[in-house]
Amino acid sequence: HTTTQIINGVLKLASGSSGNWVSIPKTASSNISKCYLIANGETLTGATFQVSGDNGVNYQSINNKETINLTNTGTSLIIKVTFSNADTQIDSLSILFK
Repeated sequence: HTTTQIINGVLKLASGSSGNWVSIPKTASSNISKCYLIANGETLTGATFQVSGDNGVNYQSINNKETINLTNTGTSLIIKVTFSNADTQIDSLSILFK
């Protein structure tokens, strides 16, 4: 967390108008080649999402409810959320991967 917090199951800024949250790595048994992101919450336009298949060495932008082909393939998936609006709250966040 960088100026973010999770309270009552909601990811949001702790203070200020910007910050980011990075997930713990999820290890797959083979290289991850595709991702699909699903985010639910309030004022999601104030959040940008990035994914990494190589344990956070390189990130690639992904939009909500979008499938992308990863160019930074690997077996360790990380999601990064950057907040740019104090009203943005994320109630649930999931990523499907292949």
